Amino acid sequence: MSHVTRIKMKIKSLDALKAAVARFENLEWREGKKTHNWWGRFQGDYNDGTIRPDQMGKCDHAIALTGSPWLDHADRSQPYEVGVCAEPDGTWRLQLDFYSGGRGLCSVVGEKCQKLKHAYALEYAKEKLSTQIGAGWRVTEVPQEDGSVNLEVSESAGSIAAGWR
Repeated sequence: MSHVTRIKMKIKSLDALKAAVARFENLEWREGKKTHNWWGRFQGDYNDGTIRPDQMGKCDHAIALTGSPWLDHADRSQPYEVGVCAEPDGTWRLQLDFYSGGRGLCSVVGEKCQKLKHAYALEYAKEKLSTQIGAGWRVTEVPQEDGSVNLEVSESAGSIAAGWR
């Protein structure tokens, strides 16, 4: 079964995406990988219209699951991967096959990649803040009890806090 979909988020910085991937102990960035693991062929059973069938499984880089029980699965099937695909406007998009939970992938990156998207948003915000505030300032993550993360920008003279969920 093939259930490949495009994730609704524009990636503007591969560095921030790589930093987001590094936040997960069981994800790995695969630079220059031109195909990502998925069902392997379009079955005609699902197409949300965001990806043409001839583009399914094709990418410029991939994000792989490591240390998964699927790696030892009896039929030797591999976990699916997130494809990172270049867009004409210079941004990037993510795509994945979420059939059967992406063979373990969705338990890590979240349904429709929400956990990975959150990590990317946090890393992208830190990257933008760091370039805008200049030297002498520091961006620090401050986890909150409700699971959100505040970004605190500080200098020796004080700090400015910005919330992030």
